[in-house]
Amino acid sequence: MLQIVDNHCCDLKIDDSKEMMVVIAYGMPFELEHFQLFHVFMHIDATVDTNKEGQPLVTVTSKD
Repeated sequence: MLQIVDNHCCDLKIDDSKEMMVVIAYGMPFELEHFQLFHVFMHIDATVDTNKEGQPLVTVTSKD
């Protein structure tokens, strides 16, 4: 993963002093199938009581 980030920084000429957020994503087989079948797709997922305020963690993924 670090190799990919290093290559990305070099390709975009991003200075080493800059911070970069790296995200690793995964999907269930049916989710990946939907991404391949439809040219516009949105998936919303929520998990209850994931932080000290008891608020849900919501992820939104889209492809257009």
